[in-house]
Amino acid sequence: MRLGRWLFAGVVSGGLALAPGATARADRLVLDWWHALSGELGAALEEVARRFNASQHRFELKPVNKGNYVATLNAAIAAWRAKEHPLVLMNNESGVLTMMLSGAIVPVHDVLDKYKVEVRIQDYLRPVVQTYTDRQGRLLAMPFNSSTPILFYNKDILDTAGIAAPPKTWQEMEEQIRTIKAKGAADCGYSFAAGPWQELENYSVWHDIPVATRRNGFDGLDAVLVYNKTRFVQHIERLKRWVDEGLATFGAAAAQTWASAARTNFVEGRCAFWIDSTAWHSTVEAGAKMKWGASFLPHEADIRPNHSMIGGAALYLFKGFSDAHYEGAAAFFRFLTDPRVQLDWHKATGYVPITVAAWDLAKKEGYYASHATRGIAVEQLLMGEERENSRTIRLGNYENVRKALTDQLELVWAGKKGVKEALDQAVEDGNAILRRFEQQNKGKI
Repeated sequence: MRLGRWLFAGVVSGGLALAPGATARADRLVLDWWHALSGELGAALEEVARRFNASQHRFELKPVNKGNYVATLNAAIAAWRAKEHPLVLMNNESGVLTMMLSGAIVPVHDVLDKYKVEVRIQDYLRPVVQTYTDRQGRLLAMPFNSSTPILFYNKDILDTAGIAAPPKTWQEMEEQIRTIKAKGAADCGYSFAAGPWQELENYSVWHDIPVATRRNGFDGLDAVLVYNKTRFVQHIERLKRWVDEGLATFGAAAAQTWASAARTNFVEGRCAFWIDSTAWHSTVEAGAKMKWGASFLPHEADIRPNHSMIGGAALYLFKGFSDAHYEGAAAFFRFLTDPRVQLDWHKATGYVPITVAAWDLAKKEGYYASHATRGIAVEQLLMGEERENSRTIRLGNYENVRKALTDQLELVWAGKKGVKEALDQAVEDGNAILRRFEQQNKGKI
């Protein structure tokens, strides 16, 4: 079966930055792994592959960078159609339902069972397995790099303003930003990426607020977006007010550079607060020229937060390969379950240790005594309990649904559209995408 012309329709691939893996030895079976990590994260991924290759003599894992997550998936779609696809594909959390129904993948649990690789679901952090399992609790993809957004803050700015601790609530954050500006400690309060993952999805899951009906899509393809009718509207209105008053900046006019500009504004010491993935730890540590810290996400003062949701990606297996290839994939996945491998990955990147064993190993070795901010993400993911809207988002063709929101937010930040009008249009456009996906996948679940 083909992956389908509908898959991420309208997403155009840009240029692909290729980073070839090590040359494979002639006596080993090559396992191609297409991924989406670059910079410090890409270097850490290459080290994982090197260690796996050194751990055995039958297989040669060959990682190849294909750009960001969307570019990597677009490249895989084209390769699938040409029958030149990789064995292993990294795909992010937004694509689970799309990949599950594509007809192109071999569920990971089938390969693990066949080659007797024991993966105990209960050993993984709850939000991780909830994201990548089917309705029977079986793994569709192998969890690999999992993250969640946290609040980074500039200690130097807070100290100058006489602020002892970072804010716990959004209301307190506004008070602190006003103090910072009044005392001349900084011109920039909150540098934000303005992206759906940070500002919509995690804000909503953190507060047990629905993004869509049907438990955010987990209960059926007929889910409908409803975020234009929740506290998310007031949240975006607050951010727009902050931007207009000079309390916050998203750093760039074009959506493609929102995240990088927000990160740069913080790392270079211009802004007091920044919310983004814990996986940026290595970048902050390498580039920050100021004292900084990190804390839990802020919450609304009148809502007790639950837990955040994960980002990052998992590893899917494409159909069309030999038993030997899948045996090699199983060997690699067994390697990834090792707590030491996971802990070293956690230390090198800032991604969370995805099993309780790796988390316990980090604590046993005293890692968080000297790297206190690295444990915040795990604690935040393990908070609270499972509630109606607290798992994650499982909607089809979701990257295009995200883009529908981003397109409207661009108009909001540019002052060309009101918040409610923009969110109403984003929901209308997003629901049209969901209805097409539902029509194309009737009867599959």
